[in-house]
Amino acid sequence: MSVSLSAVTFGLLLFLSVGLNKQAAEGCTCKPEHPQELFCRSQIVIQAEIIGQHNIKQNHIFPDWGLIQYEFKTIQVFKGLEKINGINYVYTPKQSGTCGVSLHNGQYLLSGHIVNRGLVVTMCDFNYFWNMLPLTQKDNLNGRYQMGCNCTVSVCYKKACCLMSQRECPWTDSKDYVFVQDGEQAREFACIMNNEKTCSWYKGNVKVDTMEMCKSYGPRA
Repeated sequence: MSVSLSAVTFGLLLFLSVGLNKQAAEGCTCKPEHPQELFCRSQIVIQAEIIGQHNIKQNHIFPDWGLIQYEFKTIQVFKGLEKINGINYVYTPKQSGTCGVSLHNGQYLLSGHIVNRGLVVTMCDFNYFWNMLPLTQKDNLNGRYQMGCNCTVSVCYKKACCLMSQRECPWTDSKDYVFVQDGEQAREFACIMNNEKTCSWYKGNVKVDTMEMCKSYGPRA
C-alpha cells in the first residue's frame, strides 16, 4: 500500500517537533521513561519482522531531515490491534541526531504512533531486538503493562526517595544519574494497580516491597 510522502513527512514533523526542536543540531535526547510508560503512551506496540528498507530523499516539506521507510510483517500485536490493519511500513528520521532508529532485517519489538497509515518510530520509543527481551518482559507486554497504564513510574536518583502518591512506583535503574533500559526494573518489573486502586511493582507474579525500595533511594530530580 503506497503512503503519501507529503502527509507522512508533515505528520512526522508535527510528531517530532514537541521536545525535539534542538535535537537536530545537538543530537537526540530522550527523557528517562520506563518501558511500561513507553508502552502506555504508544498507539501501536507489536512484534514485527523487518523485511526491507527504502531511503526517502529530502523534500520541500521536510528539507533538513531525510526519512527511512522500513517494510515489515506483523507477528504479534500487544497494543493497537484496531489500528494496525493495513499498515506495512515504519517511518523514522534518517539521522540518529534527529532520533532516527536504525533497523535491520529481523524481528523487533516496535512501538510508536500512526501517521497517515504509517508507523512512526524514534529512539524515544520502545524499540528493541525481540530475541534480546527477557521472558518476564515479554509476559509484561501481554497484559501487565496495560494493567498499569493508570499508574506513574517515578524517576528516583538519590537517597530517601519517597512516593508522592499511592499510584506511583519508584524507578531506580540509574548509573551515574543516567537511566538505563537494561536494568532489572526496566527489563523485568511492571507497575500494576491492585484492587485497592494503589500501584506496586511486580516481578512476574511476585509483588515487590516498594516501601523498602523507597527507603534505599533518593528524591526525584
